[in-house]
Amino acid sequence: MTKTMQRISAHRVLTFLAGATLAVPAAQAQTDSAAEGGFYFGISGGLAQPLGEPVVSGTLAAGTSAIPFTGTVDYGSGWNARATIGFAERGSSSSGGGQSTSDFRIEAEYVALRLRRAGFTAGALSTQPGDNLSLNAGLANAQVRLVGKGAVRLWAGGGVGYAQAKLPDAQKGVACSCLGPMKGSGITYQGKITTDFRLARNVQIFAEWAALRVPAMNSTSGGKSGVAYQPHWTATANGGVRLNF
Repeated sequence: MTKTMQRISAHRVLTFLAGATLAVPAAQAQTDSAAEGGFYFGISGGLAQPLGEPVVSGTLAAGTSAIPFTGTVDYGSGWNARATIGFAERGSSSSGGGQSTSDFRIEAEYVALRLRRAGFTAGALSTQPGDNLSLNAGLANAQVRLVGKGAVRLWAGGGVGYAQAKLPDAQKGVACSCLGPMKGSGITYQGKITTDFRLARNVQIFAEWAALRVPAMNSTSGGKSGVAYQPHWTATANGGVRLNF
């Protein structure tokens, strides 16, 4: 009788250990599934490069006359920094019963961008101001997952928001009202492609490319010397880190 009891006890112990061993991966899968999606905070930085040369137009005061002109501005490379706070939906469980996958996310983003004004041309006037365009923008973005269910994901989306841009007074180098201080604000848009790599359950590194619209700018002096910069697009290429919480 004692041996029979011992065999039953040993069998129960083995059954318990086997169940516990199987329960660990199951619990881990549930933990990973719960970690997928939710709120996150991200920061990134990198290069900025203009897409084309924006047209500049206006009038120059010559005595009592106003002479119209059309020119272009040559922006060189610059930099940008971004900060985002967002939410990724939980997604649905995979067909194999594994970790659920986020398919959609929304975020609020702040962008600070600087571009060097390398050249300015208007008729016979050609100069190199060497100063910087300053842009600050806030956007609401939405992105969808294109491919990837493992550690690497590819996302695409866009955003809309409000931006303020300005250029400093460059009349010290060339005494022309066409190089006076400029300022502009208005609706901005962007398109974005992002690649994520998951380092840990709550940590991701990512690379992203975006095209951001710079709003039109006008001279702050106004009057006959009014000058206008047309809206244009700027590309940015960034690397960053994202933390889930």
